[in-house]
Amino acid sequence: MEKLLELNNITKIFSGHGLLRSKHTGHRAVNNVSFYIEKGSVFGLVGESGCGKTTLARSIMMLDPPSSGEILFEGTNLAGLSSKKLLPYRLRMQIVFQDPHSALNPKMSIYNSMKEGLVNINYPVHKIKEKIEALLDLVGITPSHMNRFPHEFSGGQKQRIVIARALSLEPEVLILDEPVSSLDVSIQAQIINLLMDLKEQLKLTYLFISHDLNLVAYLSDRIGVMYKGRIIELGNTESIMANPRHPYTLKLFSSAPGHMKIEQETEQENSPKPPAGYSFEPVAESEESNFTLVSISNSHMVGCYKNIGDNPEKRRLV
Repeated sequence: MEKLLELNNITKIFSGHGLLRSKHTGHRAVNNVSFYIEKGSVFGLVGESGCGKTTLARSIMMLDPPSSGEILFEGTNLAGLSSKKLLPYRLRMQIVFQDPHSALNPKMSIYNSMKEGLVNINYPVHKIKEKIEALLDLVGITPSHMNRFPHEFSGGQKQRIVIARALSLEPEVLILDEPVSSLDVSIQAQIINLLMDLKEQLKLTYLFISHDLNLVAYLSDRIGVMYKGRIIELGNTESIMANPRHPYTLKLFSSAPGHMKIEQETEQENSPKPPAGYSFEPVAESEESNFTLVSISNSHMVGCYKNIGDNPEKRRLV
């Protein structure tokens, strides 16, 4: 399949301020991340809160550009483009954030909220109402409700509206940043089913971000597991779910309903410690350059530090 979006060594550093501002005090929210997303596929990015998932999403959208690295969209490096040249690519990628309540201006009707983006791209004025009606109908919102305000809709309905607004610019890629985590469990499945129907109907490509390993596995063709700003396990969903290798991935398994047995069996196999030479231990700054993703199969990679200590064959997982 064709690579539509590719990240090469993306790093995002938030520097200190004032007297603390220094290249030595910067926080690496995203640390040397690389992966690709094939056209028409779903790439799942999974990790706990604070691991850098949302920062990475904002960097991909160039809302908060990366400090270094390449973001290639069909081979064009977005990180090297001017704002003017970047605009067409921004239209081809849209993002849906976690909280639909804050995504909609409470003082604007749904119609006016959706109209803004269309006006900005010079969409024919006489066709805007028809376009918005069609989009709302597509996501399951009654078109005649377009003049209502956000407070008149439920959380699930608001997320449908946010999705419709993202689709108004006819993107090829949707970045879905925890799109159901703020919704009631009873509504989450409805939104997930909607997203998968839209993907097939509109031939979309998804970057699906979540802390829920089960959900990511259900939706995704490939998975990247993120921990402290790094991708520490990467590969086809089937391979990672059948043979999780990194201690952090196993931790996610242990907290995912239905996977406790797998985690326990893996621990027993390597009991009572993780595999020899692997650990969760932090490393010195001087050792950071030794981090690498090691292939354990054609479709599965796991992150570790190489050549640490006296034994050149030693591998220690982050």
